[in-house]
Amino acid sequence: MPSFDIQSKVDGQTLDNAVNVVKKEILNRWDFKGTHVSIELDKKEMKIEVEVETDMKLEQAIDVLLTKSMRQGLEATCFDLSKDFSASGKYIRKTIPVKNGLSKEDAKRIVKLIKDKQKEIPTIPYMNAIREKIEDKYPGIEVKAINIGMVESEEAPIEIFLSSDNHELLMKEAKRLKTMLLETKGAKDPTISTDDVTPEVHIELDREKMGQLGLPIALVGMQLQNALTGNDDAQYDDKGQEYDINVMMDKFDRKNVEDLEKMTFTNNEGKQVSLTEFADLSVENGEGSLERKNRISNTTIRCYVQGTASGNVSKDIEDYLKKAPLDENVRMLWGGEVKRQKESVGALGTAMGIGLILVYLIMVVLYDSYVYPFVVLFSILVALVGAILALNLTSSSMGIFTMLGMLMLLGLVAKNAILIVDFTNHLKKEGMSTYNALLKSVSERMRPILMTTISMVIGMIPIAIATGSGAEWKNGLAWVLIGGLTSSMFLTIIVVPMMYYVVDRIKDRFAARAERLLAKIED
Repeated sequence: MPSFDIQSKVDGQTLDNAVNVVKKEILNRWDFKGTHVSIELDKKEMKIEVEVETDMKLEQAIDVLLTKSMRQGLEATCFDLSKDFSASGKYIRKTIPVKNGLSKEDAKRIVKLIKDKQKEIPTIPYMNAIREKIEDKYPGIEVKAINIGMVESEEAPIEIFLSSDNHELLMKEAKRLKTMLLETKGAKDPTISTDDVTPEVHIELDREKMGQLGLPIALVGMQLQNALTGNDDAQYDDKGQEYDINVMMDKFDRKNVEDLEKMTFTNNEGKQVSLTEFADLSVENGEGSLERKNRISNTTIRCYVQGTASGNVSKDIEDYLKKAPLDENVRMLWGGEVKRQKESVGALGTAMGIGLILVYLIMVVLYDSYVYPFVVLFSILVALVGAILALNLTSSSMGIFTMLGMLMLLGLVAKNAILIVDFTNHLKKEGMSTYNALLKSVSERMRPILMTTISMVIGMIPIAIATGSGAEWKNGLAWVLIGGLTSSMFLTIIVVPMMYYVVDRIKDRFAARAERLLAKIED
């Protein structure tokens, strides 16, 4: 069952910073000197009002708005430029709505679209189709489609943990891997856990001007710290219990660059000096968050997988890192589904090994022989070839249910070989030769083998070709059984008799040598 996470691509603070940068750019550009240009953001209505003298200036202002907004991390498609401008006295006014999320009506349409289509097509194509439709129609939002099955969660199948003492080097390598994943087939929505960009105000002080104005750098630094982060030196005493009082500039006075530019400082002569007289202020994008473990910088790259197996994507990543390895100071660990698959392969190998040993021991007791059970076990290898071939032909992924299907083959396939071996042993006890016994056992047991195998394969076909939500986890199991049983049905009646004949000849040869050796000893 797919889950759709719909998020707005427009952050209010980022948009506000972008508009402020646009205002500053227009004030400093020569082509806007002496002309009336007004750009105001209505945060409540999420719209931008642009007022200029001519339509040419309007186009220039919009061009600056789009350019500076894209540099701030906003997409140009989030601005609705479809509305025409209107005359307002001697000026031209244009309202630019900002597409921010979904309306209730749009949300209802999307929900209806999902409900109408989810049962008609397979999950993965359905997810991709719905996602494309939503992103094309609503460019101001970001859609993440997550396939949630019976044993799956919203956890990303691909997780790569990176750590390094050098944070800048860590982020450089993480962004390189993210770029590689964007170009990898089947990889969807790669993200870096510490890659959330946040706007930062950079204040660059001119020490020469500060000296001329009589402003000590310690005084300026302390006042900026007190204004922006606060000072908790003051305390309030309530019946012996002391509480810290954090004194700082009001949020309203520090939310924009223009507000910070108005800050004043008192120099040694008692005169008020504004911040812009000795400092340059700019808004830039900085790191959103930091992750540390054992005092070492960490970050996690997460990526979803669609249309292919997560193992294929991880293999592409490993092949890429062989050609362009990470810096020696950056350490990498796998997580998510890839880690679980690697652990599951080991557990599957152990389970299959134990299962083969138990099957062998049971047949040793039944046949009273240590040799003939190997003939039966050889048929399992034939079935595994067919199972793997079926998975490749159908592009099915190796999941937990696929592995369970492999284990089920141990008993189902061994059954066919047991029918031939057991009946052959019975005929040999009646005095028939090995060759003739094999021919008769194959002809006699072919009908029950075909009946049981064909009925099982036909029963698995509806599960293998099932579509709709949650069908993928069942498809792999069914294709494993279909491929394994089909290959065993055709090859068991050929390979098992041949192996039986070879093993029997080898057994007779060793028995003859043992008799000759025993005769020599007696002589």
